[in-house]
This record gives sequence, C-alpha cells and structure tokens, in this order.
Amino acid sequence: MKEKKISSYPVRSNWASQLGDKCERSLVFHRTHWREKQKHNTTLQFIFDEGHIQERAVKSDLMECGFEVFESERALDMDKYQIGGRIDGKIIGPDKIKYPVEIKSCSPYVFDKLGSFNQFQYWEAIEFASKTFPHLLRYPAQMQLYLLDSEENTGIVIFKNKTNGLLKIFYVDLDYEYTEIILKKAERINKCVHLFKGLSEEEQKKKENIDKIFPAQISDRDHCKGCGYNHICLPDIDWGSPLKMEDDPEFESKIDNWFKRKMENADFKKLDEDIREKCKSRENVVLGKYHITGKEDARGAWRKKIEVIK
Repeated sequence: MKEKKISSYPVRSNWASQLGDKCERSLVFHRTHWREKQKHNTTLQFIFDEGHIQERAVKSDLMECGFEVFESERALDMDKYQIGGRIDGKIIGPDKIKYPVEIKSCSPYVFDKLGSFNQFQYWEAIEFASKTFPHLLRYPAQMQLYLLDSEENTGIVIFKNKTNGLLKIFYVDLDYEYTEIILKKAERINKCVHLFKGLSEEEQKKKENIDKIFPAQISDRDHCKGCGYNHICLPDIDWGSPLKMEDDPEFESKIDNWFKRKMENADFKKLDEDIREKCKSRENVVLGKYHITGKEDARGAWRKKIEVIK
C-alpha cells in the first residue's frame, strides 16, 4: 500500500520547505537529478502520511476553538525566484488579524526540546532543538517565504506532539534580512540549474562538470548519510569503520551470559562493566551472532550497542 505512494515526480522549482537546508548542492541536485534520487522507505512514508492526518486534525481543532481557517494549500506566487510550495493555510482569530499558519507534527522528543521556550522565542527554540534534530533548520525559511508571499508581518507555527496531542504555538515575525539570504540562495540555485541544463546529455553525466557548476560539497557525515543524492554527489566523507569479523569465543560467551542475565533482570553490573570495557574501540564488529557497534560521546564515554543478528 505505502510502496505505491513512493514515487519520483518532476521538480520544476525550489521547494520552500527545503530552501533552509544547509547543503545548497543537494538543492541543485533536487532540481536536476530528481529521477535519480534514492527513494525513501515505507517507514518514512508512514511518517509523511501521519503528518497529513495530524495537520487536518489541528485545523479541525482550530475551527472548534472559533478560528476561521482559509486558503488551505494555496500555492505560492514566487515565480521570479522559481520558488514553489503550498501554505498550510491562514487563520483569523478573535483579534481579526490574518496569520499564515504552518503545522508540524513531531515526536515527543522534538516537542520536549521546544517546550522550554515561550511563544515568541521561535528562532531560539529552533536553534536549540536543531542541535539534536538538524532537519528543523529547514522550518524558519519556509515560514519566512510564506510571510513574504502573503504580505503578512506575523505568522504562526504550530507543533503537535504525535503521542499525546499537545500543541506548542510560536509567533514568527517577518525577517527581511534572513528572507533576502534565502532569496539569494534561490537565485544561485537557479543559475546552476540553467548552466547545467545548457549542457548536452553526455556532458551532464561527467562528474567534473557537476563539480564545476554545482555548489561545493559540505563535509557533514550525518547530513550526507541521509541525503538521497549521496550516490551521485560522492562526498569525501569517512562513513565510519568498515565491518570487521572477529573470532573470540570467550568474549562471545560473556555476551551470551550478559544477555541471559539482562533478560532475567539479574544483577549483572560487574559483567556489564566487563563487556563495556571490551567493547571499547569496537566501532563496527560482527562476533558470532552479535553485531557490536559503538562510538565516543561528547563527554568521552564509550557508547556500545549489541544486537543479535537475525
């Protein structure tokens, strides 16, 4: 069912929802190589579909509270910059002021990160939460473009906790300086797209031409790992330690015992400490039926993960 929804569609504009992305190179690929983008999995499609359901639910809640919701899914009119997108809608409340509104459903973890900020601290909340959830950096540009296109000074961004239904509401003022940065980014992307499409089909396949026309690559392992164009862009990034095969029966036996005691809720503190020590520096290892991964956290502690290979 969900697989049928995962398709590639022609991309003829810069999407407002993506222009805040830190990698300008990926935004050019999105315009020129959309056919070759790696398709997302069904799990992500479920998340997308759930987001649409939650958006409709929030609009229904707003109307029950006396707000008028209109211009839902209105297309942006920013052809000069080749920017496209659809606003979730506008609302009119008791103050009779029109507010462009953007609705974002999110996990409780994201919601908690945003929860300590008041309704007028949108930028501060996004900056803080994006350190853990980088995709949030796309959101401010999206609302700024909606405000500019709607000729409104203030918009509302609503986050909904998908677990308990709680809402977090932020008021966002139009920031002309930041909007100018986004518009200039769109112009640079458009120039790259124009130059690339001017090449012959054969010339477009040469990586040296892509590197010459496209923005420079970024060096961000986490960001590039989730990019649908990393197989074309080929960033010079260390993707992590290669998988190693190990044969250590004594250590494997300890892990067997570790799992057994853990499942029985027995006292296994000493064994756990021993396992943790032996896991250090094992970043990506297969040991018998176990897959061991780990990395050093910001405090210098080694974080292990042991999974049974099925």
